Amino acid sequence: MAKVRPILIQIWDDPDFQEYSKEEKLVFIFLFTNKKASESGVYQLTYKDVFDNTGVPKSEVKKIIHESFAKKTVYDSKNSFIWVKNFLKHNCVGNPCNVIQSILNDYKATKRSPVWDGYWEYNRELIEELVKKSKSLQRKLSDGKILLPETIIKTLPNLAQYIDKPLLRVN
Repeated sequence: MAKVRPILIQIWDDPDFQEYSKEEKLVFIFLFTNKKASESGVYQLTYKDVFDNTGVPKSEVKKIIHESFAKKTVYDSKNSFIWVKNFLKHNCVGNPCNVIQSILNDYKATKRSPVWDGYWEYNRELIEELVKKSKSLQRKLSDGKILLPETIIKTLPNLAQYIDKPLLRVN
């Protein structure tokens, strides 16, 4: 888990961000910078966590996540997991092997949550680009040093073109 999360200065020029209330801006920045945030953008988070760290009342946090950020997040109320949809896009830095391994670790630890249902398709191009540009990652996938769940292989069929051997699956 990264200790530093960049916030691009262009955020202040983003029309959606400009329309947010002070509380919405605070929650938005918290979702990207809190200590539970993981490389995938999928992590366990309760409304109380947000309240304890921002002071935004839990009822307001719930409204912000489910209404204001409905297109930007997916929240699993049953298990208290959130997927911040563009997290990976804005925080995909560093060694591609480490990024992919971190995402897979997040998936294995939290796969019981339905927030993963649309994750792979939503991030398909970004993940394929990581594999395409990293020969090291391609080798690790070919050698079975990084195993992909069958769900990912089915959703990302184009990965096979960058791998020497058939992709190894793990359920």
